[in-house]
This record gives sequence, structure tokens and C-alpha cells, in this order.
Amino acid sequence: MFKGRVCGYMDLKVKIIANKWRLLFLGFVVMYVLIILVNLTKTPIQWDEICHLNSGSMLYMGRYSDFINNAFYPPLFDVITWAFFKILGISLFVARLPAVLFAALALWAVFEIAYYMYNGKTALLSAVMLGIMPGFFWLSTYAMLETILIFFVTIALLFFYRWLNTRQDRMLFFSSLALGLGFLAKYQTPIIAGLIIAFSILVFARKTLKTHFKKLVIGITAAVLVIAPGVIIAYKVFKSEFISQWLYVLQEGNPGRSVYSARFPLPVFYLIEMVWPYPNVHLYQFSATF
Repeated sequence: MFKGRVCGYMDLKVKIIANKWRLLFLGFVVMYVLIILVNLTKTPIQWDEICHLNSGSMLYMGRYSDFINNAFYPPLFDVITWAFFKILGISLFVARLPAVLFAALALWAVFEIAYYMYNGKTALLSAVMLGIMPGFFWLSTYAMLETILIFFVTIALLFFYRWLNTRQDRMLFFSSLALGLGFLAKYQTPIIAGLIIAFSILVFARKTLKTHFKKLVIGITAAVLVIAPGVIIAYKVFKSEFISQWLYVLQEGNPGRSVYSARFPLPVFYLIEMVWPYPNVHLYQFSATF
């Protein structure tokens, strides 16, 4: 009996410690979101926001044909923006709320994958490090697609690594579903996550490659079924120039972004943008002065 009580006490202690990290994470996310909301409309509208503001407004007003004909990015984020407009009304503050929501969900996804693979302390540190990155914080305040991209890539990887560990097919299905929804939010999602998944199979499942790749057929089928509506909409928009236009959106986005992001090789550019702490000072300004 005494041994049973000791075991019960130890289990309770472990649960309390585990919940401690989750409570600390919850407190961090709440403060993070409140700080963002206080300043959400103080910054001017950015270039990509116009597309989502217009598309969400078109859906809100029932102009579905205009929405399809003017679609440039995948539809999921615009549909979510429309849902927020429907509930809270049309405003810049409401239009930026989906990005805030997915910033919080991205932090949670990072916390969960680090918690699953390491421990609570590492999970909290990982989420905090992502949250305080200037680039991530900046993106959390605008109606743009990066926070939803981070969320779907991370959650897809979380389910995939659980599948590798547990061999539960439903985990693979959820991972594929996340990839499909991620594609409907930002075209690059399956490419980013897919490369990581393929590399992970080669590293962690070398002895059972054939079995794992056969299982991936199930996941690919589920992802294709989710992606299909987005591909059909994109085809109706771009029509005869479907492939070239889709590749243009996938690689560059728009002329302004192309010029802006071509200042450095892409890996260097994204590293600088994520950690550069000065919103009104950029490295190209220094190069122009010398």
C-alpha cells in the first residue's frame, strides 16, 4: 500500500511539473497576443495585405465571381478573413486578427513538437525564442500568410514524427491533412514540409524505407484531395497561363517583393528578416551609403 502511495505521489508530481511548463507557455502566449492587439492598427497597410483585405471583402459582400477572378494567393486565409469579417465586421483590426490567431497557434505548435521530442523546458524556450524574433513578431501584426505557413508546416511535422514513433496511420492522415490545408493557405507549405519529411524518413527509417514510403501513398492521397479545390480555383484564375503564373506566385509573389527580396541570397535574406530588430532601417540602406 505504501509503495502504491509513493508511486501515486510521484505520478502526481510529474503531472504538476509538466503542467507547470504548459501554464508558463499559456501565460507567455496571452501576454504576447495582448501586446500585439494593443498596437495592431498603428502600422500602415503593407503590400500583401491589400490582396487579403480585398478578397475577404469580396466574400463578405457575396461577390464570389470577383473573388475567384481576382484570386492571386490560395483561398484559405481569405476565407478565414471573411469569417472574421462576418462575425466582427470589416475593419483593419479584424483583418489582422487571423494572422494574430495563427501566430499564437504557431507558437503552440512549436511548443508541442519540442515538448514531444525533448521536454517542457526546451519546449517553452523554443516557443519564446520564436516569439521574440523581430521578424516573427512583425509578421504577427499584419494580414499576411507567413504565420499560417509556420503553423501548418510545424503541425504537419508534429503529426509526422508521431507517426514515425507510433506507426498510427491516423497520425499520417493528420499530417497530410495539415499539408493540404497548408497548400490552400500558402503554396510553399508542402514543399517546405515535404523536404523535411523525406529527409527524416531517410535518416530515421533507413531500415524500413519501402514500408514507410508505401504508407506515404495514403498521406499523399489525402493531401491531394484537400489540395484539389485550390488547384481548380487557381486554374480558373490563370487559365492558359496556369503553370507560369503559379510558378511566379510560388517563387516571387509580386514585383515589389521580388525586388525587395533579391537583395541577398534567399537563405541569407530570410535569416536577416527574421532577426533584424530595426523596422525602419534595412541593410540595403547601408550599402547605398558606401
